[in-house]
Amino acid sequence: MFNQSAKEKGVLGRVLGTLWAFAETLESGSSGYTLDRIEAMERELVLLREELRQIRASGNPASSLDSETIRPTS
Repeated sequence: MFNQSAKEKGVLGRVLGTLWAFAETLESGSSGYTLDRIEAMERELVLLREELRQIRASGNPASSLDSETIRPTS
């Protein structure tokens, strides 16, 4: 049905095709946004891990981070 020309589909076929395309657009929009946010968070995590690794490798006791100096904020 979706491979036929617009004249062969008729009005109902064109309406259904339009609705199907609209539904796919809505579906991919929210999941696309979510995937973009997840990818951004993963990139930020990689940067933070690298920064922490560099701080620990520097050997400077004033800048070293360990579990005792990191406290969750509430």
